[in-house]
Formats: sequence, structure tokens, C-alpha cells
Amino acid sequence: MTITQINTDGYNKFTLFPLVSSEIIQFLLEHEELIFKLLFYNDADAYKNDPAHPNLTISQKRALIYKGSGDQSDYRIFMGIGMDSAFTSQATILRITPSRVVPVERTIGNMTVTLEIYSHSQIDTLSNLEQRSNMIAQRLIELLNGQTVGQLGPLWFSRGSKYNNDSEMIIGASLPFKAVIIKMCNWVT
Repeated sequence: MTITQINTDGYNKFTLFPLVSSEIIQFLLEHEELIFKLLFYNDADAYKNDPAHPNLTISQKRALIYKGSGDQSDYRIFMGIGMDSAFTSQATILRITPSRVVPVERTIGNMTVTLEIYSHSQIDTLSNLEQRSNMIAQRLIELLNGQTVGQLGPLWFSRGSKYNNDSEMIIGASLPFKAVIIKMCNWVT
């Protein structure tokens, strides 16, 4: 009896899966200012365009990204889900990670990307009476919804797909942090 070899060239290898977080972060580095200001400046006027709150340089933005070592409280952007229970600084952080992949057919899958914003309750309310975490969430949806991000293709925040779609926003808290969790989807080929 012989075993027939299956040609795997026609099957999805999900090679972009490990790049999801870094592709989104790179897009934000190139196209966004407000989110970085809200992560960097902890005062109630962080959203303002004034001399006390200038836009960050690319070096300052990159310095906010956790690279796998060092004291995590010195960073504001992470590639992984969940809030580190040891994190107690009055800060706002953003976590970006693929959280679900559903193979739809042999060549295509549906992927959920989770964007988590955690903001300490002492700094979440801004001087314009908006919440920092909500402002970041809205801005992420505005920037990423329908946008082709690097090699990933378009992300969407919509339940209109006939296939699996986890798009949603959830607001919660694990005091002293407020959490806003956004789930966006895209096709993975």
C-alpha cells in the first residue's frame, strides 16, 4: 500500500499571523499622532496641540513600544493580550495582538485582531471631559476600519460578513484600570 503525498502548495500557511501586531504598530507610527500623545502625556491636557504637548518624534514613539525586556512600566505599547497584574503606574497602555483565526476554506481564513486600551482611572478623564481610553478607541477605529494595513490587507469593524466575524467593542474595568477592548477582523490568505 502506498500513501499519496498531498500537495500543500494550495493551502493557507497563515504566514502573516506572527506579523499582525508589528504591522499595525508600524502603520500607527507612520500615520498617527493623537494616540501617541494620549499614551505619552499623562496629564488631562494630553490631547491638546499646544507647546506643552507637542507631537512626538518617531524616536519618542518607538521608545513607547515594549521590545521584550526591561521594566514594562516604562512602555505603553505591547504585542500581547491582557493586563499585567503588576502594572500599577498611572498610565495608559495599548495592547495589539491577533486573538483568533478561523480557517474558512483551505486557502482563506478569518482573523480577529484585538486592540486593548487600559487607562488608569486617575488619568482617564481629560480636561475636555472626554475619557482618554474612549478617545483612543474611537481613533483606532477611525484609522484602521477599512484600511489596508501593510501586508495584512484591510481590517474591518463590522458584523456584515457572511463568515465568522468577531467585530465588537467591549468596555470594562479591573480597578484601578478601565479597559476598552476592540476586536477587528480581516481575511488571511
